[in-house]
Amino acid sequence: MSINVIDNLSEIHRIIFNYCELKNKTSRAKLLKVTDRIYTPQSLLDATLKTIMNGY
Repeated sequence: MSINVIDNLSEIHRIIFNYCELKNKTSRAKLLKVTDRIYTPQSLLDATLKTIMNGY
C-alpha cells in the first residue's frame, strides 16, 4: 500500500469518527457546530455524493 492510500484511509476514518460516532448522543462535528445533523456512514456518503454531483 502506498502512503497516499494510507493517508486517504486515515482521512476517511477521521471524518467518520467526527461525523458519525456518537458521544453523549451527539457527534463531535455537531458539538463543534460544524454541522446541524448527526450522520450515519451511509447518510454522510449520500450527502457527500450529492454535494459533489451538484458541483459543490
